[in-house]
Amino acid sequence: MANITYVLNACSAASLTTDLASPQATGASVTLTGGATCPRSHEFRFWVQPPGGSWTSVQSYSSSNTYVWHPPSTPGVYGLELDVRDVGAAATYETVANVTYSITPPCAKPTVSASPTSPQTVGTAVTVSAVTSVCPTPQYRFWVLPPGGRWTVAQDYGSSSTFTWNTSGLATGAYQVEADVRGQGSAASYDAVNSLSFSLTSPACASATLTASSGPPGGTGTPVTFTASAAACPAPQYRFWVQSPGGPWVVARDYATSPTFTWSGSATPGVYGIEVDVRALGSSVSYEAVKNLTYSVVACSGATLSADHTSPQPAGTTVVLTGSASCLGTPQYRFWLQKPGGAWVVVQDYGAAATFSWNTTGLAPGIYHLEVDVRNQGTGVSYETVSNVTFSVS
Repeated sequence: MANITYVLNACSAASLTTDLASPQATGASVTLTGGATCPRSHEFRFWVQPPGGSWTSVQSYSSSNTYVWHPPSTPGVYGLELDVRDVGAAATYETVANVTYSITPPCAKPTVSASPTSPQTVGTAVTVSAVTSVCPTPQYRFWVLPPGGRWTVAQDYGSSSTFTWNTSGLATGAYQVEADVRGQGSAASYDAVNSLSFSLTSPACASATLTASSGPPGGTGTPVTFTASAAACPAPQYRFWVQSPGGPWVVARDYATSPTFTWSGSATPGVYGIEVDVRALGSSVSYEAVKNLTYSVVACSGATLSADHTSPQPAGTTVVLTGSASCLGTPQYRFWLQKPGGAWVVVQDYGAAATFSWNTTGLAPGIYHLEVDVRNQGTGVSYETVSNVTFSVS
């Protein structure tokens, strides 16, 4: 007589996975995949338990280890089960795996709004907002349909419920803006959708003009008043910029209703840029119309100095000196005197007078040096142009 022992091993270590992570909204399609460790050919059976209900076999034993589950419309926590056994086994199952899976209600139809509201001029930044309810973690996707065009995704699914619509460069007309919503992790295209109409119009301020009260060119240090206007603009606002030679543009006066701007001028000669931006009152765009001009600033030049008496003159003679220069602003004059072998001395400081009466009484004989400095009023520089003469006192 002989005996042997024979070990029969059953399936073990069952596992159950889903292709979509829990939770999902109703209407999702979830693929269940089972696995197990089995010594022989084996088979799989799938079960589903609805919230508060009984277990129901949804796919009887077969060689297929997958089952596509279409959750019903009732939200809640579902039980999912996998049974595994060897083919031909008499047991109901040899190993089993269970998971719970949450089905959430679908997102409700969103409310869609825009700020600022329609209509707006082209170039306005518009914030589109969507609000939905029911679903715990909504995601939002935004579309834009241009006039006569096709729908385009402007912002794909994400947690942000707002979309900043940049309308710069767009055509005027009636647009449609749509918001799609779905639960986080949902594979559905959307749970709900809503849209609004939004009209873009031509900029209210169609064109701008810019003029100067004097020049160009203008004198250094001389104030200039610039006046702007805008066509087809019922309530315009104006902003003025100045660009110094070789420098950047700088806002000299921000938006205001006054169409005039008085520039104090500059002591530095050169070519300046002057710009006005115009937009309608209440508009959020940077500008709707713009106008530029160049403005040349010129210093005094070509100074001359003359005397009403010819040199030489005897001591005691009053000599009237007259300065002149080419100035586009308001010239100022300063006169200097240098005695023979002495230092230069200011004998008449800057002022509007172009003449200086030189009284030579009591002066020693010799050659005297005379100078006139000329500058535009408001410059503050030492001088812009200068002229010198000599005069003999006998």
